[in-house]
Amino acid sequence: MSFFRSSALIILALVSINSVLASEMYRDGDEPDLCEENEKVLFNCGIGSKYLSLCSSKDLSPSTGYISYRFGELDKKPELEYPTDNVMPKDAFVYSYNPYAKGNSIQLSFSMGQYTYTVDVQSHVYRPDWYGVVVEKESEISSRLKCDLDKRRFGLMLLDDLGFTVHRPRDLGTSPK
Repeated sequence: MSFFRSSALIILALVSINSVLASEMYRDGDEPDLCEENEKVLFNCGIGSKYLSLCSSKDLSPSTGYISYRFGELDKKPELEYPTDNVMPKDAFVYSYNPYAKGNSIQLSFSMGQYTYTVDVQSHVYRPDWYGVVVEKESEISSRLKCDLDKRRFGLMLLDDLGFTVHRPRDLGTSPK
């Protein structure tokens, strides 16, 4: 076996091991969240002393399960939880995704009364990433809460296969579709 081929196999093995370890870290992260023991963490981040968690049932699929948005302090009832009933995600949220050569944009939005809440993930090569939630009142941004990047877990791309109608991300502060 040539030197280059054996080196390539060793690198491939190390990348595979690293991928497995990263997925295990994601599943069993030490970062606290607002999800229940019997739920998966789709997204989680600290925002100051509070947390934003998107939790799902373990049986999440296009025909079963739920997603729950929770915001608040640890070990307390969430300040905001949506939806209050376990409904199909595509009936409760609007999912937007736009991959491009140097990054991607992912948004998961819902509305309550005159407010729209958008979990916004902007990942770029040539400018800083932004993870957080944007709150709008009647299409005007009322608050923009940025995640502490050292306190986050992220898995929103798992939503691609859940039967959502995938929208293009919108400029926040404009009317949702």
